[in-house]
Amino acid sequence: DISFAMRQYYYSTQDQKFLQDVAWPVVSGVAEFWASRVNFNLKTNQYEILGVVGPDEHALVQNNSVFTNVIAQVSLKTGVEFAKLVSKKAPANWTEISEKMTILFDEKMQIHPEFQGYAGQLINQPDVVLIDYPLMQAKNRTAPDVVLIDYPLMQAKNRTIALNDLAYYQNRTDDQSFFTGYNVYSILWLQYGFSEKGSSTLLRTYEFIQKPFNVWHECLSGCHQNFITGAGSFIQNMLFGFRRNSLIRGQAKFFASIAGRPRHHCHHLSRVSEDELS
Repeated sequence: DISFAMRQYYYSTQDQKFLQDVAWPVVSGVAEFWASRVNFNLKTNQYEILGVVGPDEHALVQNNSVFTNVIAQVSLKTGVEFAKLVSKKAPANWTEISEKMTILFDEKMQIHPEFQGYAGQLINQPDVVLIDYPLMQAKNRTAPDVVLIDYPLMQAKNRTIALNDLAYYQNRTDDQSFFTGYNVYSILWLQYGFSEKGSSTLLRTYEFIQKPFNVWHECLSGCHQNFITGAGSFIQNMLFGFRRNSLIRGQAKFFASIAGRPRHHCHHLSRVSEDELS
């Protein structure tokens, strides 16, 4: 996630000093970590990541978490991309591992199973759908260079897969789950143009506001009493859900009106000032 965040910051600012002094040391370190963490499966001819806890932490330790494997893939691709930008040579295995990473997919159901052996049980919070937002990787699961996927331009089949994941996992999210999830689901519905579905999902988040100070709680009862992560997801919904803004390499899309009545501006990024981004 940190590598992805640095990539997005660099895309939005083109800050060369940040790239050299801050981003590259971290991004390369993250890529090195993932390269050391994989196992090669001789039967499938793919790399796997075993024994991890994904965002749906109540699932505990699992193998080949889809989100974990995708973020590892993105991190390795980002390492290769940033190496070129700083005139370094990335290790060859970064590309090999990212291209042969195991990304589970159920051909019959046309969804991504949350982890190896997932059997449809309730989940505690979004996991698989995070590969779509914020990672933007669900649109084209077979692309050899998945990090450069151009959102929101997507083929119908890939849009269908992303919506399948969204509907499937929202319906399997525990009603007593963590607050953050409803904003993630809402953002995705809104980004795909389902305004009513996105709005009704957003309303669920208000159940987590607790008096007397009207702060967001992590759970309907108990858990963290002033849940800053949840507050952050609400803010993201205003920017990337209802406003449907997006940022990819070299291009930012800013919508001038709320989802459902879009008028947008497409800004090709070279060096963007703080005023332009505000």
